[in-house]
Amino acid sequence: MGNLNYVFSPKQTLSVRAFLSSDPQTASFTTNYLELPGSGAESNFRNRSLILKHTGILTPRIVNEAHFSFKRNYGRMNSLLPVTDSEVGIAQPADVATLPIIGISGLFNIGGTSNYDFTTAINSYQAGDQISASLGRHSLRA
Repeated sequence: MGNLNYVFSPKQTLSVRAFLSSDPQTASFTTNYLELPGSGAESNFRNRSLILKHTGILTPRIVNEAHFSFKRNYGRMNSLLPVTDSEVGIAQPADVATLPIIGISGLFNIGGTSNYDFTTAINSYQAGDQISASLGRHSLRA
């Protein structure tokens, strides 16, 4: 996490804020109680956030703020013990080599997990501009 402020002049400033996080994990047992013991998983979740803000004092009564933000949420999960079709004597369908989930109702599941080889990345962007005016006892923001 970091903050940086740069003053161009007494009337103009630039603010930058950044946040980075990473949460890699290796779990010997997954949270799905129906999977066979020992079929662990590894995961890595990362968040990135960046905010830029430019503030300008146009007159003693008018202030302009322009901002831009970017956020990325990334996640990846993988089984530590994937079971493939060929390991249980099934011809590989299409391009998927992982055994589909086979469930024995109320007992256990075997095969691929619901999160096997799961990857997601979501990017969000936002930009805006806000001007504020102060007129005597009144203020206006747009």
